[in-house]
Amino acid sequence: MNHSLTVVALKAIGAGPRGHPARERCVVVLNLAVTEISAKIESMSMEPIPQVTLEQFEIEYRDRHLIHAVVDRWAARQPDGAAIVNATRGTTLTWRDLERGSIAIAAELARLGFRHGDFLAASLPLLNEHILLELACFRLGVIHAPLDLRLQPAEVIRCLNLIRPRGYFFLGKTPAADFAALGEAVRARCDSIEHLVQFSPANECISGAAAFSICSSAPIRKRWNRTSRSAMARR
Repeated sequence: MNHSLTVVALKAIGAGPRGHPARERCVVVLNLAVTEISAKIESMSMEPIPQVTLEQFEIEYRDRHLIHAVVDRWAARQPDGAAIVNATRGTTLTWRDLERGSIAIAAELARLGFRHGDFLAASLPLLNEHILLELACFRLGVIHAPLDLRLQPAEVIRCLNLIRPRGYFFLGKTPAADFAALGEAVRARCDSIEHLVQFSPANECISGAAAFSICSSAPIRKRWNRTSRSAMARR
């Protein structure tokens, strides 16, 4: 180890070719320095890393050992603090928004019949509402299964038929692609799905799908009360 460190140091300082007096003096000095440093490192007493048992974790972190519990904890401590800042859309979710929004969506999912252990699949970008949906699933014990937006309809259908979700959330028509057509393909070929939810205005949803409202202009924290009361409305 000492030899390797010395070679690296010599290359770094450009001490000249082998046999050069300056280089030989550097070798002596560096060897002494490296030997001293190595001795000090070896003599250091390393404190053992404390191990936390599952029982200790459940007791000491009982108010925040679940992801949504962390949100609730910060909502109580800093309700108006910024939790999520969406620079693209110019919106901000506070910890209070994150808590109340996810609770509201969880309540709506429960009303639709989602229960612990159910799968809920989604073909969505990282919208604020997608994060709220994921937290809502955590609150209910629903298994959130996000799918890559680049998947073709046949690939999405194959994935859905493997996990057999109870619900599927998807976009509508966008500049990048028409996800409404994907929703129609899923509706026709995935018999496990009881609830199709489209992130579009109600008048643009495909037949049989619910509309999920998206706050796209003003910050969500200013519009959430209006949005959360009807986040999902049957068409």
